[in-house]
This record gives sequence, structure tokens and C-alpha cells, in this order.
Amino acid sequence: MTKGKNEGRLFGGFRMHKSCPECGHGVAMNGPQGAYACDYCGTVVDVSENLDAALERFWNDEYGVRAEGRTYTFGRGGKLTIAGFVEYREGEPRCRKCGGSLPVVAPGTDASLTCGGCGEGYETFPPPPEIAGRIPYLIQCYGAERPIEVVEPGKGEAGVAGELGTEGKAAVAPSVLLGCPECGATSTAGEDTPRATVCEYCKAHVFLPDAVWEHLHTVRRKRRWFVEMSRKPAAPPEGQAAGKDRDEEHVTTIDEDREVFLAHRKWLEERGALKPAGSGVFGRFRLHVVCPMCGSEVPVNGPVMTATCGKCSAEVNVAARVGGWIREFEFSTWALPEEDRKCTFAGSVLNAIAHYQTSKPRCPGCGAEIARVETGTDGETACAGCGRAIPVFPAPAWLREHALSAAQCYACERDIDATGADQTRARDLAAAAGAGVVFPCLACGASMEIGQGSARICTCPYCGRNMHVPDAVWFRLHPPREEMDWYLELGGPLVTERGEAARVAEDVERDVQERRNREALRIYARRERAERMASIRKNLVWVVLGVVAAAALAAAWIIWL
Repeated sequence: MTKGKNEGRLFGGFRMHKSCPECGHGVAMNGPQGAYACDYCGTVVDVSENLDAALERFWNDEYGVRAEGRTYTFGRGGKLTIAGFVEYREGEPRCRKCGGSLPVVAPGTDASLTCGGCGEGYETFPPPPEIAGRIPYLIQCYGAERPIEVVEPGKGEAGVAGELGTEGKAAVAPSVLLGCPECGATSTAGEDTPRATVCEYCKAHVFLPDAVWEHLHTVRRKRRWFVEMSRKPAAPPEGQAAGKDRDEEHVTTIDEDREVFLAHRKWLEERGALKPAGSGVFGRFRLHVVCPMCGSEVPVNGPVMTATCGKCSAEVNVAARVGGWIREFEFSTWALPEEDRKCTFAGSVLNAIAHYQTSKPRCPGCGAEIARVETGTDGETACAGCGRAIPVFPAPAWLREHALSAAQCYACERDIDATGADQTRARDLAAAAGAGVVFPCLACGASMEIGQGSARICTCPYCGRNMHVPDAVWFRLHPPREEMDWYLELGGPLVTERGEAARVAEDVERDVQERRNREALRIYARRERAERMASIRKNLVWVVLGVVAAAALAAAWIIWL
């Protein structure tokens, strides 16, 4: 609950995106809007259901996790394919630049305000009528994008018609030089060049790389925005009962995995036997996800919240999936009693693949077994076989929101924190990249040198032309991550017996069903109340009309007499 002068008011911050069903790129949901146009292909993506569900989950706070924050993913069309991501946390609006508290206003205010700490401007406004009609307890937005009308482009605008321009033709500013992947001819791409185009020389179909497209066009990035909600739902407007199909749809949650996890944790904390610290089970993991931007495989080499795509540099949020895989291991230890028992988690339909097994940690260099360290150790341990420094550290605090066990990490990459980048990864990059790379300008032929700090779209210092750094040069400077084995010591709670696993599954299924029944009853009561109020208003209108009619007849009778 908000404290201080705004005590009693309910604020929350959101950060969301939904994958475009056509090209797979993430479409940022940066405000109260029901649809957005994909910045990469122009497809109009309907996000109204996902936005409503996120706001309702924050407001209902069924499991009491709103204050500490929550992240979850949602599927597409009833399938397991991950189609979007939602993160929310209760808290007053904060500046996205300096992190300082922002002044708040009375609900209904529409104004442009300024952060008192850094001077960053932001807007606050009430939700649009179509959103307020569906979510009556949403009363104010802060730092959100204002709703705009979205029009899907015609097929001619998004088609493959058109060719890359040549050097002899006038270029449209801004422009970027790039080489054809088939014949190597230098071509110019401008603002009017379609994403899928044709090389003028060899007629090969060329798809403009993300870096080129983003340099030529404005691409919206996902950002945090805030809302204020009333603590009690506003009275449903007349005719709200007609929307009962939407209410009934939300009885079946799109975040079933999160429900089951919370029920598992509740069951183990209340009735399950916790495994003592220091007698946990070691697990080996090898994971990768598919980048939603370019489709490349992105290795996940530790319990990290985000992984960076080595091809397009996109940040992929993997926290929920990493936690899900670890939890899958926790509830499968009864079926994996022997070392080298393996399991492949799902397949390409989940945009990710995971392998895990019970195994003591081993050195990634020589394969020698790594000695166990005390739980909570944060530092490095030396391999007894080759002397290699192996990072060891306790699992990050956020992992408790996705996995049940207290864990110690071995040979894992870790998230970048306030102290700087992961030093192990930084050393590997420095060793692989070495000095800069010299290559000829695609326009004037002059030699130019770029290093790790150079952007993918660089400018020739001699002729001033922008050009796309070829893949061979870029990956020489930015070696992509490779999948590697990493290990966790899970200290409990663990499900270690087949009978216990069956009992957990039965109790959890009952708990989840009871929660859904309560939610269904709540929605039914709300709909019944709305219908009853509508009926009362309708009857009242008839009563008033009857009284007026009777009065008119009486007056006419008196006049006639």
C-alpha cells in the first residue's frame, strides 16, 4: 500500500510487450491502447485482451504478490508458444530517467508535468473511454503513450515490390550502404525501401537487417509506465452485463503456470517436508531460447533475467522460463535418482529447449569434478584438475519468485548489476575480440577501423556515408555466446518420492480449482449485481412514466369536468 501523503491510493508500474504474429518482433505495450502497429512489418496487433488481463491481475492481487512485483508470460491462441511478457509492481510513479519519485495529480487530470529531479518531461491523463468502460477501476495513467489511431497498411506498402538503389541513383536521406548477401554488390537502402526487397544486380530477395531498419525508421522500445486504480470497483455502467462473455473468458486464466507455482509453494511451505540445507541435489542445465526479434538461438548460461542475442543485440527476458525449468527439475528429482538421467523440456513450440540431469558440477575446461562450496559463497573456486577459476555464487533473490529451492550456482553466468558487467564474460569478449578490425568503406573504399564500442551502423570518417557492418566483421568483434553446462545445488524444498509427487499434484490441482471457483463466483456476483441494477433502473423508468401518465389523465379529466 502507498504510504505518506498518498496513503490509501493504489499505484502500479507496468512493462509489457506482445510478439507480432507475422514477423515475431516484440510490440511494446506502452500505454492504455487496444492495438498497435508493428514497427517492423506494419501488422496491427490486438493487445486489448492482454492489457485487460494484466490490469485485472494487478488489481485483484489474488495471491498477494502485487507489492513485491510479478512477471509472467502468456501464450498465443491457446497454444504453448510464448507470445508476450508482462511485468508489474505496486509503487508510486517514478521517472524512467533518474528513478526519482514523480508528483501525482488528482484523477481525471490531463497535463504535461516535469520530474523535479532531472527535468524529464512526462504526461499524465485519464484512460480513454473504451478502456475505462472495460476496466472501470483504472482512473489515471502516468508516463504512458497516448492512444493513437492505428491503421494497417495495404499489401502494396508491406510487399516485396521495389529494389535496392545503386550508387548512381540519388539516395533518400537518411540512407545506409550494405552489401548484397548473394553477389556482394553495394546497394543503398533508404526510408522508402521496403523491408523485403530485391537486389538490382542479381535479383536476389534481400531482407533488410534489423540494424538497418532501426536506423532508418523509428522503433518504439518497451518502457515502464504507471497507473492509479481505485481500491474498490466503480459501479458498472448500464449495459455492462452485456459484456459477460469477456468476464467469463477471464475465469480461465492465461497464466496457469504461475497459478500452479504459487499453489506448489503454498503446499510445500504448509505441508511439505523441507530438505535440510547442505543436503541438496546437484543439477546440470544446458538451455537456449529463440530470439523474438531475429529468430536466432540465444544461449542461457545461468539463472539470469535477460539474455542478449548475439546477432541482433536484442534483450530477451528469460526469467520466467529459467525459473520454470528449475521448478520442473525440482518436481522431477524423484524420477531422476541416478546421475546422467536426462530430460528435454518441450521443444521448438515453446521457443526454447532445455536439457537437465542430476550431476555434480564439472569444470568446463577439463571436465574434472568441482569441489562443493558452502552455501552462500560468492566468489571463485579453482578447478583441481586444470586450475581454472570457476565462478560460484548464491542464486539471485528474484529466482525465489519463479523457483522453490534455495540454490548455489556453479560455473554460471550472472546478471549485470550496479557494480558493472559480468567480469568472466568481459574477459572472454576481450580475449576473443582483441584489437579492432579494418575494412574498406563500401562507398569510397577508404580503410576504416571499428572496435567493440562501434555501432552496427557506422559512418565513414572520409566520405560521411552510413553503412551496415558485415556479419563477418561484427561477429569477429562480438563473439556470440555458446551454450555451456551450468550447475545448481538445490537445497529444497524438493519432491523426492513418487508418492509425494502424486500427492502434491492432487492437492495443487484442488487448490487451483478452488481459486478459480471463487473467481467465477465473484464474476457471477458482479454480473448479477449489474443486471439487477439495470432491471431496477428500467422498472423505475416505467413507474415514473406510469405516474406521469396517471397525472396527465387526471388533469385532463378535471379540465373536461
